[in-house]
Amino acid sequence: MDYQPLSPENNDIRLLYFTQDKQSLVSTVTSEYPQGIVRLVMKTVSLDDYTKESQELMESNGTRLCSAKDYLKSKELVLAETEDRAAGLQRIANAVRDLYASPAFGRWSWGDYTALSYTWGEIGATRLILVNGHPMKVTENLEDFLRRHIMDIVEVVGGEKRMGYWVDAICINQNDVEERNVQVKRMKDIYMRASGTMIWLGNAADGSDKAMDAMTFVATYAFRQGLSTREEMVAFMAALLDKQHFLEVGIWKALQDLLSRPYWWRLWIIQEIALSTDSLSVVCGSKIINWPFLLLAIDVFASDWGTLLRAVDLDYKAMGIEDYDSSIFANSVNRILQLRIFRDAAFRGVDHPDLKKLLWVVRGARQMDPRDKVYGILSLVDHRLSELITPNYNLSTSEVFIGFAKAIISWSGSLDIITNPGGYRSVGRVLPSWMPDWTDRVHVTLEMTEKVSYQSSQNSNPVINFDSGNLIARGFIIDKIDGLGHADSSYSTKEEDFENDITQPIHNENPYQHTAGLRNALWRTLVLNRDSKGDIAPDSYAGLLEIPWPDEDSEASSSLLQEFQRLKFYYNKELQIGGQNLKSYFPIGTDIDSAMAGIGNSRDSLDRVTTTVYGRRLIITAKGYIGQARKETRRGDIVCILLGCSIPVILRPGTDGLSYKVVGESYIHGIMEGEAMEWLKAGQYSLENFTIS
Repeated sequence: MDYQPLSPENNDIRLLYFTQDKQSLVSTVTSEYPQGIVRLVMKTVSLDDYTKESQELMESNGTRLCSAKDYLKSKELVLAETEDRAAGLQRIANAVRDLYASPAFGRWSWGDYTALSYTWGEIGATRLILVNGHPMKVTENLEDFLRRHIMDIVEVVGGEKRMGYWVDAICINQNDVEERNVQVKRMKDIYMRASGTMIWLGNAADGSDKAMDAMTFVATYAFRQGLSTREEMVAFMAALLDKQHFLEVGIWKALQDLLSRPYWWRLWIIQEIALSTDSLSVVCGSKIINWPFLLLAIDVFASDWGTLLRAVDLDYKAMGIEDYDSSIFANSVNRILQLRIFRDAAFRGVDHPDLKKLLWVVRGARQMDPRDKVYGILSLVDHRLSELITPNYNLSTSEVFIGFAKAIISWSGSLDIITNPGGYRSVGRVLPSWMPDWTDRVHVTLEMTEKVSYQSSQNSNPVINFDSGNLIARGFIIDKIDGLGHADSSYSTKEEDFENDITQPIHNENPYQHTAGLRNALWRTLVLNRDSKGDIAPDSYAGLLEIPWPDEDSEASSSLLQEFQRLKFYYNKELQIGGQNLKSYFPIGTDIDSAMAGIGNSRDSLDRVTTTVYGRRLIITAKGYIGQARKETRRGDIVCILLGCSIPVILRPGTDGLSYKVVGESYIHGIMEGEAMEWLKAGQYSLENFTIS
């Protein structure tokens, strides 16, 4: 393919145009391509070449850009305040078709464009297409979209449509590293200016037509009934379990298969979905659902996780399938909810989403080039941070990751980046331990809060240097790890599996002065002393210690309560805290559900515990402080306050006696709100340099 250079001065992009209809596609049939060869025209256009009408719109609105929303509004293609919704939507649909067929359609002199969001698929599985008459290999998934678009959507007007399509794999010269370096920073502009974005999930398969219809049904019902509260949606979910109302065997499996398709886990879609205009549609095969309706269906599913998982279980059993993982559905739903966070932030006018949340989601995303873990989110981060990073695909992955971490530290004035989970791995580690490995995929649950949670170092500024890959940071040692609870969240019920994993503390100190203080520290540690909004946990959460310890005959109906019981009974039953085992801090009882009825905020506190313990273990320090830390933590690791880091860091002394490795973040009750910094000022501790390799 012969690419001509794009002109930055002209604000050029390349667009694809469909010039085939069904009949002309058939005319390209060959023995190798019995369904015909897709032919496209690619043109270079300028995003500055607005029509006179668009320029007048920008002047009247006082804006530099002519948005698709403003353009459609000028054509009266939005609902009037007093207009019947159903009639109005039909009027708009008819008018849009007429507008698209008009030779004067578009905000630019050359027309308008739609952006495509999709997953490339297997690189080795390719098909031939023709672009400007030149043969070009594209992945099967992309060719499927192009072919489906011709067969089902394209209506050729005068031999050529004025609607172009921006597709990254074709419109960016993938063989030109310098062009890729430049264009990757233009993604935000390209998706924000598009008239709409089309999400392509792939061809129909595994009951996807049925799943798309199901989501449309659920969303339509919820919309027409005005379901808005969680209670209303929970009731609807319960009704969905009644097969006479809706369900047929296999529907939940089909939904799970659709929502767990590779597209949803692709890294680049985070910014593509977040930055797209109001017109965002999801296409699978010949079925289409708009983004707001898909989210409404997802909201219904997520309103009651217990009912959702039960529905999936019943569906698989009805199909005679024994080997399945119903948590895949929950994870897939949660993934889409995460994507909504960033899109909602963009539509609220927020310049950039919370970086910590963004980096959490990046850890779970997939991409072909690991460097895109950084480059694929530059359009979403604060512009002052993105300006510190210049995409360069000539750099190694390690160089890109380390440069990104340094940029974050410089931009934020914080060392919090080094505490990200997964920072420590003893085997196969290439990056320094203070540098999170963004290719290390971990399942995470976002905490929906914008608040700064802790102030262990009292907003101090980091004092650091970099030396040959080492981070030299100033701070002080608070304590050493002495005792450790169970490290794994497996569902084994063999008590010996957990007892053997517990490291009992050698010391029995109580820095909380008395038993009441120790109990207070325990329940606050279980919830990391925060509610789901990021505020300090209310005193009512102390009811966690009033939940009876189960005996052999007790059984809890709540799935959250069952998870809490596993945490207590199976995981840490014999862990010594303050000279007595964990079990002794709870009452004994059999009627657990009744006992919980009088405990305030029981669901909120239980939900918080099951979130906070994931990937962590209870710890006891030599001075008796209770906390939680990453499951990789071991006895002898040190608890350290580093200047400029909002939470205590667990460091592991190196064999050379001079350096340390980062194990991860920690919660240590009693030093999270800056208490240790006061001790430092009082002369109880002294600062030193830590060389972290």
